[in-house]
Amino acid sequence: MPTVVPSIPQKQCSKCHKEKPTSSYYFHTRDGYQASCKECQGLQYKKQYRDGHLRRKFGLTLNKYAEMLLDQEGLCAICKIHQNVSGKALAVDLCHKTGKIRGLLCFKCNTAIGKMNDDIEMLKKAIAYLQGGN
Repeated sequence: MPTVVPSIPQKQCSKCHKEKPTSSYYFHTRDGYQASCKECQGLQYKKQYRDGHLRRKFGLTLNKYAEMLLDQEGLCAICKIHQNVSGKALAVDLCHKTGKIRGLLCFKCNTAIGKMNDDIEMLKKAIAYLQGGN
């Protein structure tokens, strides 16, 4: 006698429109589950969090950040590494004296100029040191 495997209840996500098992949804609405799957809700939350962070810290919308990213072709303004290669979104770089946004930098470049306190003379000394001129 063949074994009958019970079917797992499925539901279509309202965002990605994929059929997924109900275990992929948070419990809540009329049929017992959220309209969108956990994955889509996580992506939406990340987008809203990022938008709020950019607005609070830099006065920048997510759309303006996307414009800047497009203008820089996804590349760090200094070393030109693509954000997909670095594995992290490019950081918003601003002048701490004026508060003006200069561009988008990878983590390493943003950290490097930050540790030098955006001091051009200190950066020149670092270059001279690297060139062997102490």
